[in-house]
Amino acid sequence: GFRLAARTRLLSVCGEFGHVLALSVGIWLLLWLVCFLALFSVRPDLGPLTALIGFTGSALTFLLPVSGVANIGSFHAGWIGAVAMTGLNAENALSGAVLAHGVMTTGTLSMFVIDRIGSVLLGRGNHDTRAI
Repeated sequence: GFRLAARTRLLSVCGEFGHVLALSVGIWLLLWLVCFLALFSVRPDLGPLTALIGFTGSALTFLLPVSGVANIGSFHAGWIGAVAMTGLNAENALSGAVLAHGVMTTGTLSMFVIDRIGSVLLGRGNHDTRAI
């Protein structure tokens, strides 16, 4: 009895971890895809590695002790600094950073609005939203 219960709990935890891991990887891949498409729209000759470098540079700015409202400024500085190492000029790098950040922010706000509308339509609009 105890062994079976322990195994069941272990599988449950591993299953939840697997779902969280898959979801996390999926989210990071989608964010990278936004960065790639933003750079591709600015300079179609750039490859996916440049987008990965820019995305990594912008993601590392979360380690800084200061950040602008909605991450404006630090995201772009990290992106431009990282992409500049690949030889892309500052104007194109800034265009790609602003476009990627705009798409990510618009997507996030759109999902929030859709959630709120859905909650109201389904009669679930009274739940606690302080964690948002």
